[in-house]
Amino acid sequence: MFKFIKPRALIEAVGLLSILTVCGCSSSLTSSDTNVLEEPMSVPSKYIFFPNPSQEQLAKEQNAITSLMVSLDSQAKSSKEKAELFYNLGAIYDDLGMETLARFMYMNSVVQNPNYYRPYEVLGPYFYRDGKVGDAVDSLDAALNLNKEKDDPYIYLHRGIIMYYTGHYKFAVEDMMEFYKAEPDDPYKMLCLYFAAEKYYGKDYADGLLKSYYNDSYTLKSKALENWGFNFIKLFLNKTTEDAIFSDIIKIKDDEDLFQEHLCEAYYYIGQFKQLQGKDKLAYDYFKLCQAARKYGFLEHRLAIYEAQKLEKKYKLKRAVSIDQLTD
Repeated sequence: MFKFIKPRALIEAVGLLSILTVCGCSSSLTSSDTNVLEEPMSVPSKYIFFPNPSQEQLAKEQNAITSLMVSLDSQAKSSKEKAELFYNLGAIYDDLGMETLARFMYMNSVVQNPNYYRPYEVLGPYFYRDGKVGDAVDSLDAALNLNKEKDDPYIYLHRGIIMYYTGHYKFAVEDMMEFYKAEPDDPYKMLCLYFAAEKYYGKDYADGLLKSYYNDSYTLKSKALENWGFNFIKLFLNKTTEDAIFSDIIKIKDDEDLFQEHLCEAYYYIGQFKQLQGKDKLAYDYFKLCQAARKYGFLEHRLAIYEAQKLEKKYKLKRAVSIDQLTD
């Protein structure tokens, strides 16, 4: 969800959600439906791009790792300071897609300072990925309790997502509402609440809720409306099209970082939009393109992996389909 929901860049990173497993869903598909996801790519070719990660950004992250490692080596650092350094290192490794190293750094952060809430916030989603739902929720509850300032709504986001994907939609709505209230003009927060509300209350109610929040922002002439994420609000309200969204993206193709970010977001939200329309194959292809954008530090990238796997399970696909197979 752009810079609002991805880990706080380099030094103040919030954890990433890496949800790759979930309880199975039932399917009544016939054998003739089982290979639909393996059919050729259904996304129009004019919407397909494979962005290259910015070398400048990669260099910044590598330099930051070096700097943090040097700081860790200083004997003058207190346990609290080292806990923050380990946490920041974990955030960078997470942003680079180096999950094992990220986990190692987060755990070291906890060892150095058990009362530091940030590592609990990011370890919660990791526990969930490992199938430890109880540990995941306990970790996020601990983060809430240890965050004395009560100023980090992203803890609610992570817990809300776990509630969402375990089918506890009522609790998901409650957590997403807390997340949304922290910044009501943020379109990405609106969409988090929208997805949870759609599952709990139904699509008509969720659509009405999204329209109401969008109109409130528009009436107030909020500067937040300049946020590019409102394109996705308009998409779900049928006020814009995929053509318009990709036209905007193409305009910034010379900005490697922004181009990659916008593509990652667009593929994910359009995939969700198509899935709500019952167009599973098209949604699946958009989720695979989101993964191919390689924006590891974005929540959309991680959730696109989960959504694709959920569809693979629904259609009884026994092996993952690579992007190369879809474009052959």
